[in-house]
Amino acid sequence: VLRGAVSIGIINLKKAVSERILVLEAEESIHGKLEPEEAEELDALRLLNPDDDIGGDFNFLATHVWFEKNGSTYRRYLPEAVDEFEDNVGFFLTGGEGE
Repeated sequence: VLRGAVSIGIINLKKAVSERILVLEAEESIHGKLEPEEAEELDALRLLNPDDDIGGDFNFLATHVWFEKNGSTYRRYLPEAVDEFEDNVGFFLTGGEGE
């Protein structure tokens, strides 16, 4: 059950990443180029893969979920999606705070 909840959270993070990439790509298409900060964000978002970036240990004593990598990117560019993951799944994603 816990693994299933995390899997749904990961699916929702993938959706948030894809939606933000689409918004930035549309803006780039409309204006011909992005502001440097937005271009940096787009490059960073394209490197994300929630399936690989999030790990977990699922047992009845101490389930734990964490960012394996790219945690700071999620926290910087998708803080609402990370908050939603934590609220809906019921686990705080550790890691990524000081990368």
